[in-house]
Amino acid sequence: RGDLENEYTKVLASRPDIYFGVRFLEELTELISVDGDVKSGLVAYEMEPLLKVESRPLKSWLYELNHNSNNALADGLLLLIGSEVDTFDGRFKTDLARGLETVESLLLEQFGVGKQSLSMVDGSGLHHDNRVPAQTLVMVLNRLMGTDAYKYPVLDSLGLQGFHKTASV
Repeated sequence: RGDLENEYTKVLASRPDIYFGVRFLEELTELISVDGDVKSGLVAYEMEPLLKVESRPLKSWLYELNHNSNNALADGLLLLIGSEVDTFDGRFKTDLARGLETVESLLLEQFGVGKQSLSMVDGSGLHHDNRVPAQTLVMVLNRLMGTDAYKYPVLDSLGLQGFHKTASV
């Protein structure tokens, strides 16, 4: 899952580790013979990393999500919220149901919004069963605007109608 656009190729994938591994393997097999599959998980402590990739700051993801109406990123963020590292095999697992549960619990604890007035099915808001009251959105935005750490990243991320990939009248 993810968006693929071309301006020197920008890819947003819900599993960037697997995406990178598959692409790397494809390129490598052009040069040499390779046995095995791409796997995700923890490696032995004494192993040296081949490559270290750091993520952009959250505010830039928020900007991408809102300015470009990036639905795949919204779904991926919800998967990430519901993720965990399996203690048995060390694999990173994403869980949509856990992500939805976490967001719903946060809305209940922080804003008193119960399941009776809320229905979330995905992170993008595209599913026809998604229901989030406007009052809930206003409460969340008001809380964020009152916090210095979130105020400007949130304001900067909001698109302008008709100028960014938002609906126009």
